[in-house]
Amino acid sequence: MDSRKIIFYDGLSSVPHTAEVTFRPETWLIDYEYSDVLFQLEWHISQIKSFEHIGNTLIFRYGEFPQQLLECNDGSLFEELKQQYPQAAFLRTINSEQQIKGWRNLIIASVILVVLLSAAYLWILPGIVGFFITKIPQGTEISLGDRMYESYISGRIINSKQTRLINSFVKKMNFGTDYPIRVTVVESSQVNAFAMPGGRIVVFTGILEKMNKYEELAALLAHETAHVTNKHSLRAIGRNLSGYIFISLIFNDVNGIMSVLIDNANTLNNLSFSRSLEQEADNEALRTLQNNRINQHGVEWLFKRLSNEGQVQYFKFLSTHPLTKERIKNAADAASKQKNYTENNDLKQLWNNIKK
Repeated sequence: MDSRKIIFYDGLSSVPHTAEVTFRPETWLIDYEYSDVLFQLEWHISQIKSFEHIGNTLIFRYGEFPQQLLECNDGSLFEELKQQYPQAAFLRTINSEQQIKGWRNLIIASVILVVLLSAAYLWILPGIVGFFITKIPQGTEISLGDRMYESYISGRIINSKQTRLINSFVKKMNFGTDYPIRVTVVESSQVNAFAMPGGRIVVFTGILEKMNKYEELAALLAHETAHVTNKHSLRAIGRNLSGYIFISLIFNDVNGIMSVLIDNANTLNNLSFSRSLEQEADNEALRTLQNNRINQHGVEWLFKRLSNEGQVQYFKFLSTHPLTKERIKNAADAASKQKNYTENNDLKQLWNNIKK
């Protein structure tokens, strides 16, 4: 038993999400997409509160109020769960169909009513919040990014040597942005890098170990800088936390908005962008390499190196920067037309020092 297609309710709204649950010995992993952002939640077996079996439909509730809810229309799952989790408490709290029929009908009616009354609010809200959050003045965004960075970096180990060298690398390039690009290298086996609002970029040592050419590092930094310049991280966070931010906007509570964003700084390395946003960042990365006369094949090389999904260490980057064959092909096509690139000895020397 590996995974099942399900309907998932996050406990914060009545919107159903088409999702997939993966069953593990101690936890269930729930993956779903909402407003072009991919989410992954973890349910601990001990926190699954109740279980209902109605015909072929299985319903699980998780956590304290407001509870998350998982619904699976596969009646055979029950017997498989009993075999895999014979001691699970939630399997001993089954409500009979007769007991819950009236309540289930009431819940369905209530859900339908709530959905009808709030549909416009729920669908329009992310767009409203996204519009307002991108209007934050640049100075405020930079200050916010710095505060989010301080919250995120606390307790993590910084590789000072590589941080210094990569920032020297950054200064040798023209990224065509008004944001101050500041890179921090964090000791981690994760193959990942991500951008914060305002110009902060975090690169894990795991991804540096996998790269072989300075053009790949230039491509990575150009790609993440594009996320900064186009406020992709800010927009994704805004959509993720739109409910909290909307309430703060109603009450003109700017400090409340800042607090919500800072408190969620640790989710930044889990943010995932839509394919359209990734393509936008790819195109700007290619332009940046062109403007710096750096071989644009660096983008293609980076993508091919990180597209090896068979290796577990690549999962984090792939889950937050979804690669497709089309993106790799677009990068290769653009690079094949480039003529005016040269070997940049300064960047090459810095890269060699980074890899030492």
